[in-house]
This record gives sequence, C-alpha cells and structure tokens, in this order.
Amino acid sequence: MQVKLKERLKKAMLISREGNQYLTASRFWRLYEEDKPCCALVIRSAAGLVHLLAQLLEPFMLSFSREVFFTTLGRERRSLTSKKTLGDSAS
Repeated sequence: MQVKLKERLKKAMLISREGNQYLTASRFWRLYEEDKPCCALVIRSAAGLVHLLAQLLEPFMLSFSREVFFTTLGRERRSLTSKKTLGDSAS
C-alpha cells in the first residue's frame, strides 16, 4: 500500500482551514458574553479539531502532535505512524 503523503497533507490543511472558518464564523468571543453553553460547544468542537489535526499531521509535525497529546490527555499516547510512544526520545 502506497501512502500518499502529499494528499494527506492537503486534506489536513483543508480541515484546518474549515476549522478556522468555523471559529471565525461562530464569533466565540461574543458567545462567551452572550451564550456560554453555545460558546462551550464551539470551544469543545475546536479542541476536537485540534486533536484530529494532531493525529493527521503527526507524520509531518511530530513535535506538534506530542505537545497536543501531552497537553490535552496529560499522558503519553501511542504513535499512529510507529510502534513507539510519542513520549519516547528515540521516536
């Protein structure tokens, strides 16, 4: 099976772009003052998007992925692209 890294990167960047548009359109900074439950939903969605992007971009930006998983999960996570743990210094 041939991995199409260029296509994977394009798709990840498209998801990133769509996520940025979602955040901008939601005006979460206004929602924070006007509708906190709705703002919380937007922020949870954004956090989920960051987690997804960390997984998709792992082959391209390993240090970004490590930081996201350490910050959001508070623990080590198995790498999607290798059998090593993202916290391993040899990865």
